[in-house]
Amino acid sequence: MEEVAVQRLLLRNVYKYSLGCPDAGEYFHLADIYSEGCVRLVRLLKLQDAAGGSGQLARYWQAQISAAIRQVSAELGLDRD
Repeated sequence: MEEVAVQRLLLRNVYKYSLGCPDAGEYFHLADIYSEGCVRLVRLLKLQDAAGGSGQLARYWQAQISAAIRQVSAELGLDRD
């Protein structure tokens, strides 16, 4: 989906520009733009996933959450292995 690629490019550019931003007010404005862009990207990805009917996005997030739980469990010594 072309919109997803454009949104990712926009987010990348806003992020790079914010790294060198000396003005706090402008930085917070860029952070707001970035957060709104992230929300839009997630919505686009959900729409894309729903249109494809593959459930790829849900599987991706399930895998990420499972990996995070395994990592925290290992750090806390809660592994059952």
